[in-house]
Amino acid sequence: MLSSPLGRTLPDEIIGSGWLGFDPASDLDIAEVEIRLKIALPPSYREFLKVSNGWRRTTHAIERVWGTHEICWFRKKHRDWIDAYVAPASFGPTDEIPDDEYYAYESKVECFHPSHLKETLQISDVGDAAVYLLNPQIITKDGELEAWFFANWLPGAHRYRSFLEMMIAEYHQFAGIEWKQPTGIIGGLPDEYIGSPGSAKRHVRKKRRLEPKVLGRYLREWTVDELVEMLRQTDFPPFRQEIADVLGKLGDPRAVEHLMDMLKEGSNASVHAMYAIKRLAPERLREPLLQMLRERHFSGFHAAANLLAEMGDDRAVPILVEVLKDLRPEAKHEAEFVGGDIALFRQAGFDALVELLKNEQSLVRLRAIHGLYGTRHPDVRSVFEKLLNDPDPVIREQAAVALEILPPRRNN
Repeated sequence: MLSSPLGRTLPDEIIGSGWLGFDPASDLDIAEVEIRLKIALPPSYREFLKVSNGWRRTTHAIERVWGTHEICWFRKKHRDWIDAYVAPASFGPTDEIPDDEYYAYESKVECFHPSHLKETLQISDVGDAAVYLLNPQIITKDGELEAWFFANWLPGAHRYRSFLEMMIAEYHQFAGIEWKQPTGIIGGLPDEYIGSPGSAKRHVRKKRRLEPKVLGRYLREWTVDELVEMLRQTDFPPFRQEIADVLGKLGDPRAVEHLMDMLKEGSNASVHAMYAIKRLAPERLREPLLQMLRERHFSGFHAAANLLAEMGDDRAVPILVEVLKDLRPEAKHEAEFVGGDIALFRQAGFDALVELLKNEQSLVRLRAIHGLYGTRHPDVRSVFEKLLNDPDPVIREQAAVALEILPPRRNN
């Protein structure tokens, strides 16, 4: 942070000290805030405060983490913000997410219970329409409160199991280091509370393991044979998409052949079939996905590239490179964006994009640069720094823009 453009905006004495923190909080400081709020602070946050009672800046979005004397209920200062989220959720039916899914943190990371917002603790300044919150309505078995990075532009909240996990994620994002948020249920489901902290009526809500309904019935009520028959009877793409999703969730391997046939369709149903096959028989998917890339399958091209990257199949990279180099007008749809797909292939993708910078065609080189924007390779800044001396002024301009966007070089 101190060596980044943001760090240069800090006072000289802070830059000179090499420390963005403050004096540590005492046990008395922490005890006083817990008495004031009528709730115990979570272990990872307490440990942070004992090292530094607040922090000057964490990312572009958050300018300062608060000290113990500033922590307060989010509703005290931002009632209008809460109302903007809670009021719409109070109208009409809502899709209940089973606890096993909601607390696995595997998908829908911006999904959150709006009713919890008014009970959250604000622990930072509001930066770029964003703020750090702790949610005392969700408490793990080891006392951690769910932590939120809450922002209007997400929209909603990116949820973490703890303050520690949120800070790890924020650091890696700012530093441009790849990090995947831990997923799955760890240590059992947390307790979800109803009622405000300190309220006599506060109690633990009964665990909600709802079985979702799909196509009007519970998942367990469907059979592969029924769903396959429905596929034969409808050509409506949204309906076929949902059938593919259900076939994948059922976990019955008999569905694989029917899903493989769906890959040949020229609609989004084929994309849903891809993900269903990945659940059931991922190895069966590799060759068909590579073929979809070779044929430049209109609806499934980028999804196929993403899945092959997830599976670490670098055979896709040369195919994608040829697409990027294709300068024909009819190839523009895939070629303009394929650099981002190549970047997903980690080292193989990075090497391929760097090699494309040697191409004699300016448009090919620009596409490669746009792909390199999306890599988190430790050498990517060095690549752009060299391009500042490129004879092509457009390339030099793009390199300068990239260096402004990318996080600063880390000192080892």
